[in-house]
Amino acid sequence: MSKRKRYNTDFKIHFVTFTVRNFIPIFKNKDIANTLVKILQFYSDKKIYTLHAYVIMPDHVHILLERLNDKSISSIVQNIKKYFTYKYKNRSIVSDKFIIKDGKFRLWQTGFDEVTIYSEKQYRIKYEYILNNPVKSGMVKKAEEYKWSSVVGDHLGRENIPYINDALLQGMICDWDKYLKEEKEKRKDRVIEKA
Repeated sequence: MSKRKRYNTDFKIHFVTFTVRNFIPIFKNKDIANTLVKILQFYSDKKIYTLHAYVIMPDHVHILLERLNDKSISSIVQNIKKYFTYKYKNRSIVSDKFIIKDGKFRLWQTGFDEVTIYSEKQYRIKYEYILNNPVKSGMVKKAEEYKWSSVVGDHLGRENIPYINDALLQGMICDWDKYLKEEKEKRKDRVIEKA
């Protein structure tokens, strides 16, 4: 994964991707995936960020979040990865695939990819990407069928995570129901065009 330069800006919404070392599909295990969902929700509940959307793929994670304090996006991602690694090591048999040359355990690929969201258009693109990632990868036919995504909620007994929690972005699109219907029609049109 090529590394983008990170700039400090006033924009607080970020699209983040991080990947398991050697693309090992640890999140095929529902208990492991559920552990990560709980950690994402834990930091959201602690008001570190607002979780707008997420998808946990077998070997990587996409998150759309809004920072709620002065913590950097690097610090937030580091905390998520560190806390998950701690939980993973304490509940799982450690695979040799995660042991590096110096004998240390490394679960994640170094670093992460991040795009700072600065417009409604960019937000829509990244949100749609998260929504459709399991569909495009061929894992499901409809986004709603994929369990480890905010599309179907956090499956921890709470309500579905809303499409947008942010007042600024809610104001950018006046009628979300209309917007989502239009986007659904656009996707149908693209499928018809390809056929």
